[in-house]
Amino acid sequence: MAGSRLTGAALPAVLASTVVAVVLLPLRERLQRAVDRLLYGKRADPVGAVAGLGATLAGAADDDLMQAALAEVMAALGAEGAVLKDASGTVLASAGMPADAPSLSVPLIAAGAPAGLLELGSRPGARYTRTDQTMAQAMAGPLALAIHNLALANELQEQRDGIVEAARDERERLRRDLHDGLGPSLTGMRHALDALEDAIATADSARAAHIAAVLRHESERSTIELRRIIDNMRPAGLAHSTLPAALLDRLKVPASPATVDLHVGELPALPEALEDALYRVVTEAVTNAHKHADATTIRVFIDLDLNPQGRHLVAQVSDNGHGLPRSYTEGVGLASMRKRATTLGGDLAIESDASGTTVTLTVPVEELAA
Repeated sequence: MAGSRLTGAALPAVLASTVVAVVLLPLRERLQRAVDRLLYGKRADPVGAVAGLGATLAGAADDDLMQAALAEVMAALGAEGAVLKDASGTVLASAGMPADAPSLSVPLIAAGAPAGLLELGSRPGARYTRTDQTMAQAMAGPLALAIHNLALANELQEQRDGIVEAARDERERLRRDLHDGLGPSLTGMRHALDALEDAIATADSARAAHIAAVLRHESERSTIELRRIIDNMRPAGLAHSTLPAALLDRLKVPASPATVDLHVGELPALPEALEDALYRVVTEAVTNAHKHADATTIRVFIDLDLNPQGRHLVAQVSDNGHGLPRSYTEGVGLASMRKRATTLGGDLAIESDASGTTVTLTVPVEELAA
């Protein structure tokens, strides 16, 4: 019956209506989207706006990244002006921002910490709606990550520049020390060897013995000078890292059965000379424990100590090894550690028994300040 009715005169009308629906409805949707874009800009398509911001951040050059991102945000929200700031308030990008207070401010958060602020100026003929605010907050995420990554990149570049500068200064110091210290000494030894050959050739044993004594003295002096040059070198780990990080990296000894526990408290800014001394004393003490104590645990403690005698910086290395023998001769390592402590105006104490050894470096804070 329904079929019979469709076969009648009504069939062309039904077909015509179907054709109109198929053709005009997509056209209506396209026209509606065009009107929305004309009236609302990219606000009519929040997902597309955020995707466009992501594409801009991925494709823009580093020197134009923030400005390009800000332009994308302004276009999406129809803002006349905007300013993008980092966490310190420094303006990273701005465009057409009026002098009066912003109409909309959106905090930028990255890694759980403030990364910056997006400030949008007024919009011609309309206020920002709740939908606009939601869209701005959606775009704030990619912006915050971009600012955070930019800050990390700048920090990394500063560290690289610092490493290059430190290496350059160290090379210059070594050049001066080798030229002015070891250079003349080695030249003198070469001339003395020539004279020694002449004395041997003429069988002048007295002169040869005198020249040999001079060479021995000069070689000892050169050894002392070489040690001075080495002692003045900054440890490689401290040239581009903090004291705790440098120690943590240096104290890793995979082949040793002993584990190292490191604790570094909240320390004030330390002079380079003190950081170098702490690093060398601690690493030497830990090395001795690894080599001679047969320890299974080595503990390193560095912190400020408060006592009735005043404030001190304390670096302590203790192990659970078999301890030092009752009678022993201090080698070059222990002598060097004591010399460093004396140079800092501090003290080096060594306590040892059958349960282990403890090496303690103590430096008065007053000496630290000086």
